[in-house]
Amino acid sequence: MSARAASRSGGAAILWGLFAASSWAWCIGLFLPVVLRRLMGWPGFAAFAIPNVLGCAAFGFVLDRRRSRRLVRDHRGAMALFGAVTIAYQLLLAGWTGRIAIGDGLTPALGDAGAWAGAGIGLLAVFVVGLAVAMARDRAIAWIAAAAWGFSAIALAAAWWIRPPAVGLDAAAFAPELAPTEVWWLLPTLLLGFLLCPYLDLTFHRALRRGPRRPTFAIFGVTFAALIVLVALLADPAAFEATGIGMTLLPILLAQLWVQLGFTSGAHAREIARALQRRRGGPSRARWTIVAAVIAGAMLGTPLLADEANYLRMLGWYGLVFPAYVMVAMVGLRRPPDATAWWLVGGAALVGLPLMEVGISGRTFDWTAGGAAAVLVAALNDVGLRGRPIRVPA
Repeated sequence: MSARAASRSGGAAILWGLFAASSWAWCIGLFLPVVLRRLMGWPGFAAFAIPNVLGCAAFGFVLDRRRSRRLVRDHRGAMALFGAVTIAYQLLLAGWTGRIAIGDGLTPALGDAGAWAGAGIGLLAVFVVGLAVAMARDRAIAWIAAAAWGFSAIALAAAWWIRPPAVGLDAAAFAPELAPTEVWWLLPTLLLGFLLCPYLDLTFHRALRRGPRRPTFAIFGVTFAALIVLVALLADPAAFEATGIGMTLLPILLAQLWVQLGFTSGAHAREIARALQRRRGGPSRARWTIVAAVIAGAMLGTPLLADEANYLRMLGWYGLVFPAYVMVAMVGLRRPPDATAWWLVGGAALVGLPLMEVGISGRTFDWTAGGAAAVLVAALNDVGLRGRPIRVPA
């Protein structure tokens, strides 16, 4: 390889690694560390961060371009659903943080104009950024992602620098709400989500096919880890008492969050359109999928629905439903999923989601382990019904 070609390959790895990091730095990576640190302290953050970074970075080492194209071809519908749920999830956090930062109440009623105005501002900000990203030219999207990541890194570092003394490491004396041992019950769900969900993420498939795959996802691992560590350092357990969100929402921090939520929403909207355009009626289906995601997200982002309980409930998609699909319908060499696969995924969701609801509502995470067990039972039943070995997605 010539020096010029190597330089070009290195530049592509950096740009597309930052694209993957920006598309994955969304309302899970940028807020779940705050919740877990409050609930279980630093062990909760470690259980979140290590599988997240290593599991997602492994995507670029497990797949190659040929297998990526095959997965997108055979599972584009499930991947479009993953993108749509992800867009709605960004809007939930946008409305919630807007209500807390700009509104004036933790338990808003229908007539709380300040809370509704704050939620509306957050939703509008993320929608505008997402629309701009979705309409950007293809040749510019990796550069936009790099700019979004750079803005986030600078904003989070600046927020850390000017933080109140009681925020971050100086708040290490606070007592977590739950025993740190609770993390072991939550770990199976975190492992399933972070090891398997990347295979449904169309933005990851885009990054893998556009950059040199292994360097791209190695750079992803480093740059994404930097963001979530900064977020964890900014966690403010004391702020939960005052705001209900566990972060000191400085204007610069709020701007960073909304930029990243908007970038992720726009990036997924772009990939939904690309994935569905080759199907019969694809452009219309893609358009309505994106519109439905935005409407659902706007509803979830209203003051009546945007709270921590519903934020955690949405994790059921990523810790149970989507991992079940990957385990049952994508693992191995099978073509598009058949009726048996859908029945098994539906059965896992029917059994597992109520268990996760009990765990979330009661903060008893041993119940969430039952949801992870439902996924594994579905996968084992699939193996037994078809008599095939378990292999990596191909």
